[in-house]
Amino acid sequence: IMNIIIRIISNDLPFIHSDNQTYNNLEFTLKNEKIFRNTHKLFVLNRIVDKPKKIKIISLLKQYKFKYLDIPFEYSQIKSKHPKLALGRMLQYTLKENWNKAHNTYLNKIINELLECNLYVINNNGCRNFCIDYGIKNKYEIIFVLDSNSFFLEKDYYEIINKVNKSTNYIIIPQ
Repeated sequence: IMNIIIRIISNDLPFIHSDNQTYNNLEFTLKNEKIFRNTHKLFVLNRIVDKPKKIKIISLLKQYKFKYLDIPFEYSQIKSKHPKLALGRMLQYTLKENWNKAHNTYLNKIINELLECNLYVINNNGCRNFCIDYGIKNKYEIIFVLDSNSFFLEKDYYEIINKVNKSTNYIIIPQ
């Protein structure tokens, strides 16, 4: 019987994360989380935009000898006429700050591009579904899909495994 913990590794979002939060959290987890019996660990790189950060994350995963899958970021998938400009706007503005200013057509267009870019870049539900499908396809008994900073203490992990209803196929623990 094998279980799997699949961690989603995504972009550091301005105004929400510090500049190296994803890397620092990953490093902490790799150094401190135990290896659990009958459990594989997999990391999914979810459309990471910043190539140097992505290379640094991959290097860290390789250092600790963990398997990872990459869902690549592709500008061509953003349906904006100016995807790099729209992505730049997404990274510079927050919807909250600009919502009250959105009274003219141009700002509404920017906000629509921001929303479209956000949906593509963040990809939370799409990536969660990808992880669940991976676990099912590879016949894991229990599939844990973890976002962001989720971390298991050994005692808590085994308590969940021992108490989970056997008809439960997967558990998603969002941030």
